[in-house]
Amino acid sequence: MRLFLTLFGWLFVCNTLAQSKFQERVANILYTYDTLTTPHLIKSLRLYQNGFIRQADSLALLTPQLTRPNYDMFWLFGITGYSGLRKHSHDDSVTMRIKNWLKNYHVWKGNTENHHLLYYTALYLLPQIYPELSRSDDWFHGQNPLTLKLEAYEHIQNWIHRTTYEGQGEFDTPTYFPEYMWCMVLLHRFAEDEKMRLQAKLMMDWLLIDFALDHLDGMMLGGHSREDPIAVYTPRKGFATEFAYLYFGIGEHQPNMTWCIWMNALCGYEPPTFIQQLATDRSRPILNKERKRTRDRYRHVTRRNDPVYRTTYVTNEYGLSSIQGGILQPIQQHTWSVRFRETKPYSTIFAVHPYWSKYELEMYFTEPFTVESVTAQKPTYSQPTKWTSASPCERIFQYKNDLIGLYVIPDSMPTDHINFFFPKTLDERKVLPTGWIVARAGKTYVGVYLYQPYEWMQLLEDEFNHRLRSKGNVNGYVVVVRDETEVGSFEAFCDKISASRPAFKWENQSLSVTY
Repeated sequence: MRLFLTLFGWLFVCNTLAQSKFQERVANILYTYDTLTTPHLIKSLRLYQNGFIRQADSLALLTPQLTRPNYDMFWLFGITGYSGLRKHSHDDSVTMRIKNWLKNYHVWKGNTENHHLLYYTALYLLPQIYPELSRSDDWFHGQNPLTLKLEAYEHIQNWIHRTTYEGQGEFDTPTYFPEYMWCMVLLHRFAEDEKMRLQAKLMMDWLLIDFALDHLDGMMLGGHSREDPIAVYTPRKGFATEFAYLYFGIGEHQPNMTWCIWMNALCGYEPPTFIQQLATDRSRPILNKERKRTRDRYRHVTRRNDPVYRTTYVTNEYGLSSIQGGILQPIQQHTWSVRFRETKPYSTIFAVHPYWSKYELEMYFTEPFTVESVTAQKPTYSQPTKWTSASPCERIFQYKNDLIGLYVIPDSMPTDHINFFFPKTLDERKVLPTGWIVARAGKTYVGVYLYQPYEWMQLLEDEFNHRLRSKGNVNGYVVVVRDETEVGSFEAFCDKISASRPAFKWENQSLSVTY
């Protein structure tokens, strides 16, 4: 009995300490807004919660969100979170301003998975936050709000079902991970339906378990469906990193990214202890194999979705992660990378075959986008030097901490080269007599062997990296990653990797490799 009480007391103390550390991180995040000198809704909300009602309302009326709404479903969702947390009275000036915009600002629901979930989560919650807006002419959409709430409910249920049974379409994206956590945390906090609140909590657990297994030092490891063209080579700048800080206690708070985490910090959800343990325990390697799905496709295919197979291998020092290649997501796909603890902030090595086409856009968008119109919004899309891209010419295979990339690139493709990103912050980089390119980042060692000749380039945009470019319609490479605990010294790694060279074979219009 005494032993039981001792253990119980120890667990209680540990849980209390964990909760206090979580609240400390919440306070660090919210402090960013408490000290803002410019008008912002979250600053207003913090004043409101601390009892400064008049100052909060005066500040809110000056914010861009209430003076000149923009960004469509992102604005709508932000207003939903603000309204729910503010607990409005029906006739105050801020509430009247919000109601006016809900009626007169015509919100576009977007064209991506996160856009639609933001839009429908807002339309599910707003009728219960503002029940007095009961007529169709009270709303920008001109429909009965309860009818649209039912449509929103069905959309959310469909998203939950597809995510848990088929895999997420906009999967493992450091850039858009926050949007999904925003939706679930608001549903968990404000949905009147008890079942919906429970589902939202379980989905937050689901998303965080996935992240907990597939991160290193707060960096989401990728294969990613979508990745920001700068965060792809500065992986701690991915917005998901701030969630690793809040929920796992990993990494440092980055005040410039507070905008993506405030809603979760304020809504009070704290994940179960076992999820934090999954995120922090790297005492032995983790091999995680997952099935996701492509984004919905509309042309040039026989099926709406195909499965995406994702492999991640993580040690205490590095993570190698990949998807199988092909056009699995348009514009911002990141097919594979190795990321490591050291050489911050450029803690990654990866390769890409730059590709763009009207064919890709027609496959994934119902709108008549052109290469030119997409490039106007995302300038890197049609650049041969870009670092994010899908490629129909690419096939990737990963076994634990070894990876193979094979390419057959027709003459009709916009480029015939592969670009490798090697950060200038590496501790060592050299070419062995056997042809292996080897690099060291702290205790992590990486070897790369290419099929075709290559050159080292230094373009104007390559301020932080060495660019390796290999040209050829038929090409390929092998990547080997190890750390100090697996092979000992860097010299031992070089000796071991030099003992064998990959054998590439081009036969019957197909490239293979034996290694």
